[in-house]
Amino acid sequence: MIADERAVSDLVGFILSFSIILLSVSVVYTGGFAAITDQQEAEQMHNTERAMTVLAENFRDIERGNAPTRAGEFRLSGGRLSLDRAARFTVVVGLNNSTVPVTVRTRSLSYEKEGTEISYENGAVLRTDGEFGFMARAPTVTCRADRAIVSLVEIDPRGNRTSTSGEGSVLVTVTKQDSGIYYPRQENGTVVNEADAARNVTIRVEESRHEEGWENWFEERDGWNQTAVGYTCEADTVVVRTTKVTVEFLR
Repeated sequence: MIADERAVSDLVGFILSFSIILLSVSVVYTGGFAAITDQQEAEQMHNTERAMTVLAENFRDIERGNAPTRAGEFRLSGGRLSLDRAARFTVVVGLNNSTVPVTVRTRSLSYEKEGTEISYENGAVLRTDGEFGFMARAPTVTCRADRAIVSLVEIDPRGNRTSTSGEGSVLVTVTKQDSGIYYPRQENGTVVNEADAARNVTIRVEESRHEEGWENWFEERDGWNQTAVGYTCEADTVVVRTTKVTVEFLR
């Protein structure tokens, strides 16, 4: 009888021990697998951000006149890459008794996946996760030593395809269409205004899905002050240049 009781006790102990082991393995597997998946997704979005930054360098090369065209591969990884109209900026050069305004719908190149959006927009790379947004790469905008330079980059879609999604990669080609100096201007060979005739320049974000990222960036930059009409830089010399490019997706 004692032997039978001992056998039953050993069996119960074995079942309990085995159950605890199975439960522990299940918890570790479930939690660990979820953590690994989250880490993979986070790393994938970081890679996408870096890829968008590389494309931004291609845009910058064209801005500087270093090349007429550039191309870069972009991995979709289940997301959507698109060209859209959701970006518009106004730049106003302040003179003694007048202003010289220009509004440009720059458009943007955006990647979206599961609530995260990473965009190239007017020279900058911006990222929005839910309601939180920040700038990952600064635009060609400077304000220092009484001198301001503002560069506007306008994207003109080329071809019928303005978006693509799924897996695999897409080749993004960027081609220079036109460029010029908006301020100071010349008309018919005559200088209309001088760069050093300016007193300030103001940038206003009229439309953007990354307004928080732009606001945070301007607020952290020395020289730019928020006013009722936008972000203003007090400068004795102002240059505003524009670059228009075409962008095409090839798969």
